[in-house]
Amino acid sequence: MKSCKKVNVANWYAFWAITFVSYCLKWNDEEYLDIFVCTKMYDNQKT
Repeated sequence: MKSCKKVNVANWYAFWAITFVSYCLKWNDEEYLDIFVCTKMYDNQKT
């Protein structure tokens, strides 16, 4: 059961991460800069 739970969490996290990146790219024009900014924002929220 433990491994099953881990997989589910990983899948949810991957889905959330993709959604987050897509959201960032949708609202910004300069992709590389915004990926960096969004990653920084995410890192700040995570801690």
